[in-house]
Amino acid sequence: MALRFTLDTTCVIAMAKTESGNPPTELDAIARLIDMARAGRVELQLTASYDRDFDRYRSPEGRSRQLEWLSNVPVIPERASGLFVIGVSVLDGPDVIASDEDAAMYERIRSILDPDFNGNLLSDDPSSRLAKRTSDADHLIAHWRSGATAFATLDSSTILVHRGALQQLRLSVCWPSEAVALADDA
Repeated sequence: MALRFTLDTTCVIAMAKTESGNPPTELDAIARLIDMARAGRVELQLTASYDRDFDRYRSPEGRSRQLEWLSNVPVIPERASGLFVIGVSVLDGPDVIASDEDAAMYERIRSILDPDFNGNLLSDDPSSRLAKRTSDADHLIAHWRSGATAFATLDSSTILVHRGALQQLRLSVCWPSEAVALADDA
């Protein structure tokens, strides 16, 4: 059975941009993961939170580039489902009602990524809206629920910086190059 990797929104945006400030080795690694998926060696997935990130993306040109790029990538069509959150999830979307285990894991993830979060204190400032504030936790809970091997991201400031604490929860987050190494070792 092929290993499954979850691609973070940062990977899609970086590959869809014409110019990127991301390390070329990591962009090459994403391209390698795509080649591996085309060859059936790995599976690639996005989470339901990717669609919310996409909807918030301000640049219409950037959104078009993401859609074009994704049209050529063998990503599993169904999004990995996260937990249904009022004010974030859509009724006909893939998010699900949380089990006690899901809710506990989500709280542990959020306490690592955003320990000061208090959903009751969100301001009217669009940059602090609930979907944006909880996006990383939403990605990771969907990744965890899917049972995928690792979460590949370029986000060194809000996800990879917490990789040790997330690993204690048995959540493997990594650079794309590390995902390639995992696939090569399998």
